Amino acid sequence: MQKNPRKLLWVLALVGTLGSCAYQGTDITKSFPEFANGSNPSAYTWRKKDAYKLLFVGNSFTYYHNLPELVQDMGGAAGLTIACESVTKGKQTMTMTADPTDEMGAQLLSTIKATSDYTDVILQEHSTQPVTNFAAYREGLLAVRKEIGDYERHASYHLYGTWGYPGLATTLKTDIPGAEMALRKAFIRMAPYVLGDVSPVGEAFTYCYLNHPEINLYYADQHHPSFEGSYLAALVHLITITHVDVDAISFLGDGTTDDQGTEQSIDVATAATLKAVAKTITAPYLETIES
Repeated sequence: MQKNPRKLLWVLALVGTLGSCAYQGTDITKSFPEFANGSNPSAYTWRKKDAYKLLFVGNSFTYYHNLPELVQDMGGAAGLTIACESVTKGKQTMTMTADPTDEMGAQLLSTIKATSDYTDVILQEHSTQPVTNFAAYREGLLAVRKEIGDYERHASYHLYGTWGYPGLATTLKTDIPGAEMALRKAFIRMAPYVLGDVSPVGEAFTYCYLNHPEINLYYADQHHPSFEGSYLAALVHLITITHVDVDAISFLGDGTTDDQGTEQSIDVATAATLKAVAKTITAPYLETIES
C-alpha cells in the first residue's frame, strides 16, 4: 500500500448534531463548491522522507508544553529520524512575523537563511485572526509563506488547525465546536494558496470535547492547551506530516518539560484515547490506494 495525494477539502467531516455528542459529517464542498468533484488546486502531494526536519512558526499554542519537543520525542519513539525547531512568541501573528524588523520576523529570516534543509514547515496563526480578520490572516500568511519559500525550496507546508475555546466562542456568538468550525473553514480556504495542507488539531479537539469530556484539553485559562491538549496536537501533527502509526508510540511525555521547566507526562489510558482520536480525525486525510 502507498499513500496517495491528500484530498484536502472535500473529504473533511463537519460536525453534525452537537447536542447529541455524536460526530456526524457532511460534505465540505457544500461550503466550498469550487472544490467539488475532487478538485485539489493546492497540488499538495505527501511524500515519505528518510529523515524529517521540522520548523514550527507560531506563538503560545505552539510553545506551550514544548510542542515541537513532544513531536520530536514521539517521532523518535516511533523509529523516525526527526528533528524539530521553532520560532515562536506569545500573541504573534503572521503579519508580525512577515515583518523583518519585528523580533520574531528577524529571527525567522535568520533561521531560514542559515539552512535550506527543512523538510516541513508548520505555520500557526494567532488563535483569533483567521476568523476576526481574515484579510490580515491571508496577507500575513502569504507573506510568510513566500519568505520561507525563497530559502526552503523543498519544504512541505502545513497549516496548524487550532481549536475553539470559550473566549473565542463568546466573541463569535457560538459554542466551542462552532468556533472551531469557523477556524477550520478559514484554514481550509487558505491551504491551497500556500500549496500545503491542514493539520487538523482543532478538529481533533472538537471530537474529543464532544466524545471524551473526561479529558481536559485546556489549561487553567481555558484558552491554551493542557498537557493532554498538547499531546493530542503532537499526535495529529505527527500523523499529518509522517503518516506514522501512532499506536506504535509508547512515549508518554516522560523527560519533557513545559516552559517553566516542570516535568510532564500522561497516563497510558488517556494516551490510548488520544491516539484513537488522532487516528479517527486524520484517517480521511490519508487515503490509501493499491500500489
